[in-house]
Amino acid sequence: GFAFAFVQGSLIAFLVTYLALDLALGLTVAGVAFAAMQAAGSVGRVAMGWFADRVGSNRGVLALLAASSSAVMLTVAAMDPGWSANAVIAVSAVAGVAAVSWNGIYLAEIARLAGPGKIAEATAGSAAFTFIGYTIGPALFAAFIKITGEYPAAFVATAMVPLAALALLLFVRPRRHVT
Repeated sequence: GFAFAFVQGSLIAFLVTYLALDLALGLTVAGVAFAAMQAAGSVGRVAMGWFADRVGSNRGVLALLAASSSAVMLTVAAMDPGWSANAVIAVSAVAGVAAVSWNGIYLAEIARLAGPGKIAEATAGSAAFTFIGYTIGPALFAAFIKITGEYPAAFVATAMVPLAALALLLFVRPRRHVT
């Protein structure tokens, strides 16, 4: 949750500023791109939940979202003022699905692992770490911009964070609850 929130918080906090000021695309294009990201993220939450149910693996879909959020952050970092408004808006929409649609699947997996009678405790405890990611992510993103003077470098650094989540999802098997 920390890694996913780190990326989501950073993207939401800095996308408009990056597009409007650093890429000189203006507030209108930046605002439309942000709206596309939010709308796609809303639809993506439902779609990813449906997909996780169909494939029967919350962890598998979370691994897919970790990899795709890393890839989309690298793509955002690669954008430049020569990109068309439509391309920027399309990437922003994909970013919405990749970096914003993880929450429900994540909480469902926490609840599944917690087992009966422990769901509230598990999801609440997990939320504490998740919200640390929402807080620390944008702060470190801003610090990275201050140090490097570059938004793309901050997006690239942020792209590394979900790779840690991906490694955990792929290589660490949680202990199941005892009933």
